This record gives sequence, C-alpha cells and structure tokens, in this order.
Amino acid sequence: MKAKDHAQLCAALIAAHGVLNLLTFGTMLVLSGVVTTFAMPEIHKELARNPGGPDFNHVQTAINGLFLLLCCFFAALVLLSAFSAWGVWKARHWGKVVAIIDCAIALLSFPLGTALGVYGLWFLIGPMGTEWFGSHQTDRPAPSA
Repeated sequence: MKAKDHAQLCAALIAAHGVLNLLTFGTMLVLSGVVTTFAMPEIHKELARNPGGPDFNHVQTAINGLFLLLCCFFAALVLLSAFSAWGVWKARHWGKVVAIIDCAIALLSFPLGTALGVYGLWFLIGPMGTEWFGSHQTDRPAPSA
C-alpha cells in the first residue's frame, strides 16, 4: 500500500470510530432521559422514606451532572474524530497532530479503539505518514522574501 492508501484508510477508521462515539453520545442522551423520567421518582420516594439520608435535590443534581459530563466528553470525542479524519484525508499538517492525539485517546477504547490507535500511530509517526504529510504543503504560507 502507498502512503495515500494508508492515509485514506486511517481517515476512514478515525471517522468510523467517531461514529461509534456518536452512537455512545446518543445512548447517553437517551439513558439520561430514561433515568430522569422513570428512576428519579423512585429515587425521590426512597429518599423520602429515609429522613436522615441525602437531599433529593443533591442526588438529582449529581446524577444530571454526571450525565452532562459524559455527554460533553463523548461530544468532544466525536468532534475530535471529525477534525482529525478530515485533516488526515486532506493531508493538513495540523491534522497529523490532532490525529495523533485522537489515536492516543482511542488506545483506551478496547478492542476497536486500540486497533485504530496502534494502526493510526504506526502510520502517522512512521515513514508513510511523513511522506503523506510532507508531500502536501498546501496549508502553510509561502515564505516571504
């Protein structure tokens, strides 16, 4: 395979991993709605039975805050994957840096993310990546005389 083929495959895998993160983001949104609709009334009843226990408002705030934090985290991963896939596809110099960060984070997502991370880092840091990103210098300004 040539550098262009590896770059296209790497960009496609990064985009696919971003889609998986998007599905996780959607699942978190649905799950937060289900918990808010069905579990919160039961939690409120249980806390009302135990007067010495935690306040319901604190529990509700903690649960909603946790879901908000998780949704923001997965939304950031989706955006990171979108930018890095586009940057690798278009051979942008900044795309290489963003893709290295994305692949390093993907290493933690076993097993698919780990495979993507290993392949992506192998391509981006290796000679094929240097060839791909070195041959396309379109996003750098020309030096002034």
